[in-house]
Amino acid sequence: MIAKSFNFDWQIVANEQPGIMESSGKNGPKVTLPYDALIGENRIAESPAKDKKGYFPNKQVTLVKKFKVPDSWQELCATLMFEGIYANSKVYINNQYAGGEAAGYTSFSVNLDHFLKYGEENELKVVARAMNDSRWYSGAGIYRDVRLFLGKPVHIPLNKYRITTVSADDEEATVRFDMSVKNVEHMTHKLSVETHLFDGEGNQVVQVSSPLTIFGGNEEKLRQRLMVDSPELWSPNSPKLYQLICYLKENGEVIDQVETPVGIRMLEISHSKGLQINHRTVKLRGACIHHDNGLIGAADIGGAEERRIIKLKSAGFNAIRCAHNQASQALLSACDRHGLLVMDELSDMWDEPKNSDDGATNFSMNWKRMTQSLVESAYNHPSVIIYSIGNEITTLNNPHGAKRARQIGNYLRMLDDTRYLTNATNLLITLNDYLASQAKENDGKSMDINELMTNMDKVVSEVVSSEVTSVSTEEAFDAVDIAGYNYATSRYELDENRFPQRIICGTETYPRQIDDNWALMQKHPYLIGDFTWTGWDYLGEAGLGQLRYEGDQVGAFYGEYPWKAAYCGDFDLLGNRRPVSYYREIVFGLRQKPYIAVRFPWIKKKISTQMWGFIDGISSWTWHGYEDQTITVEVYATGEEVSLSLNDKLLDRQPVKQHRAIFEVPYAVGNLTATSYRQGEVTGETTLTTADEQVQVQAQAERQAIVANDSDLAYVNLELVDRNKVVNGQANCEVKVTVDGPGELVGLGNADPKGEENFTDSTCTFFNGRALAIVRPTGAGEIIVTVHAKGQESQIIQIKSAEA
Repeated sequence: MIAKSFNFDWQIVANEQPGIMESSGKNGPKVTLPYDALIGENRIAESPAKDKKGYFPNKQVTLVKKFKVPDSWQELCATLMFEGIYANSKVYINNQYAGGEAAGYTSFSVNLDHFLKYGEENELKVVARAMNDSRWYSGAGIYRDVRLFLGKPVHIPLNKYRITTVSADDEEATVRFDMSVKNVEHMTHKLSVETHLFDGEGNQVVQVSSPLTIFGGNEEKLRQRLMVDSPELWSPNSPKLYQLICYLKENGEVIDQVETPVGIRMLEISHSKGLQINHRTVKLRGACIHHDNGLIGAADIGGAEERRIIKLKSAGFNAIRCAHNQASQALLSACDRHGLLVMDELSDMWDEPKNSDDGATNFSMNWKRMTQSLVESAYNHPSVIIYSIGNEITTLNNPHGAKRARQIGNYLRMLDDTRYLTNATNLLITLNDYLASQAKENDGKSMDINELMTNMDKVVSEVVSSEVTSVSTEEAFDAVDIAGYNYATSRYELDENRFPQRIICGTETYPRQIDDNWALMQKHPYLIGDFTWTGWDYLGEAGLGQLRYEGDQVGAFYGEYPWKAAYCGDFDLLGNRRPVSYYREIVFGLRQKPYIAVRFPWIKKKISTQMWGFIDGISSWTWHGYEDQTITVEVYATGEEVSLSLNDKLLDRQPVKQHRAIFEVPYAVGNLTATSYRQGEVTGETTLTTADEQVQVQAQAERQAIVANDSDLAYVNLELVDRNKVVNGQANCEVKVTVDGPGELVGLGNADPKGEENFTDSTCTFFNGRALAIVRPTGAGEIIVTVHAKGQESQIIQIKSAEA
């Protein structure tokens, strides 16, 4: 079936009530999908989901699209594919219920044939409700792509073709192409199926053809084998992609076709060699990520996902875990192109709820459909190597949870036996009833698992290493191929003897433990990788990464309003790297230059709790007003020693311990230089320079040209710099951004995790000297972005928007 975007010309219908047939008649703005209808809402301290969703309110949203249906469609089959609607969606065609999906991350299709009025204008209406149903910011509405598929009565059905690498080495590969053909007519058709495989330069490397007779009202399956000589194998270091085009022909005429990228790669796993891709061992340098895209909220626009994947890969990650939901096509396609491995996850809950309105309500009825959607979405993507069947499921310590794990695992293997399965398990849940009775909040309510982990940090290692924990999770782990451990690093070496056949992955780990964790990963082949929480900061779970200091008043685990972001990512909300990112890159052995991180000078207390946080500080030597005061400087390095100099005067030279050296430095304006050494030889040097107090806004587009479609974005970085272009993190001002030409401003803001500014406004302030504007094209031509700051000359950025 031929696909076309159905993302344009939607309209928000305001104040629509649950009885969707009775519209208020008040129309909101016209929007282009993907679109998050929640991100522009004002946050409130009394939000029902509170810190979980970053104090964003619940929301019901109705979107309407009117479209003309030509008479010629009477001869075609028409299907709409919704990749994701958050949540509890209902779809109406001409006021007739046509379909829907309770789960917010599950894709689904709606057949239009019985609802359309041919030769007339038709109306498509979608209603969605985001309630107290998530432990993180969810967004609301149609936040992923919608596509229209049109096909003749004889066609290749949606999601009914698969590419599988049967065998592959440097000399030859066998690729299997499985497909179905459907005939909705009564008559018999004699067809030919012609499949071509092209390499990255467009050269045809394989062509196969098969005859196919299909009777009326039937669906037939067909299998072809493509033998590829000297294949270019797909891997993280070399993400080579082929292009497969299959033509369905009748009497020499093409009546349908499919086109898809192909990555040829083999997966293997063993206790002695770990995870292997194309017969070479790979350790997963992983990042957990949530699905929101910062300033544009949950809108899953291809340009945002492409940018995120490129940045994560450049920072040293080679894998991501999609927490805690099915990944989007835009994300997976970007991972295919750039060589980032993917752990694709089914759900955050099964039958027992974690929120009052979450998916546990429908899970027993919906888990098979969710699992089908997961596989249909992922199968043809070489980047997807592991399915996670759940995250911190609370029932894994009893027979019912173990049975559910086997059900899901067996069903997943029936749908796809080419990937490995894991279950991201927090072993504390095996004792959650006991722990909850031991740790109560002041009001007597039990804490959630994150709060328990924070308040009982000192005993966590002992608890997860206990024999009762081993026994209570053994059956559940037996249902999968890889034991996924969340915050259970103390079991890594213990289980080599306790469970000698077990393959283990750190599916969720603390940022502060990466040095020890990575050393263990290098030492033991059965430990296949580490996934930090998290690679990219996200909205919701507000204040998760905040550090607590001695003497601080004990309050709630999460941040009170106005906290909105978790503040625990290697990258901040804007996509800027934070100090922990450089530390991790050094631990991975991918960076030789030392990195200087300076703790905020106004914090003088000792850290008392550091779970998901890493450092309260930035890489800056601009602290006007703190002259002669002592500031703590952290230097991350690969060498054996680090020296620190201020204005060419040696301050100190220290040994490097766990890739870190800490100095106490009297602040003075100038140049702060860190030099690393190994066996007395210099291995790298980094210098921070003090910025002047007088600054101006510097605006710079990350790309000078974008594609004029619904999947690209232009990012414009805003910085407060002095005359030497040094960023002044202390400076601040208000900036206004306007867009002229074929583009619109869709996001503007900073990375402040507690900021109260709305990302959909046209003005914002800076945080640590930085802000970001995001522009979406509305057509082809020259987009003019003008940045205004009071008392400064306006900056004008020109971005070319061109047809693909």
